[in-house]
Amino acid sequence: MYDWLLISIAILVIAIVVGLFIVVLFWKKQKEGSYKEPNYHIFYILGIALIIIGLCLMVISLLINYSFIIAFPIFIIGIVYFIIGQTHRGTWEKK
Repeated sequence: MYDWLLISIAILVIAIVVGLFIVVLFWKKQKEGSYKEPNYHIFYILGIALIIIGLCLMVISLLINYSFIIAFPIFIIGIVYFIIGQTHRGTWEKK
């Protein structure tokens, strides 16, 4: 039990450090004026792919009587990417 706590804390600390690093890089690029808007069409395509992969993995895990705890986050990330790409659909034609 104690090992899982240490692993969870380590993952949380790594995620926070990476997040802060990304925020600092974003602010630096924005101040320099070299910030480009992301390609939201890629978010849309990646979202569809991750939804399909997540669903397939969940079906396979249910067929072999295994917990789908690994497949569910992939499915959720796919839904989030799909929504991000879909909400910014108007910017696809600009690129």
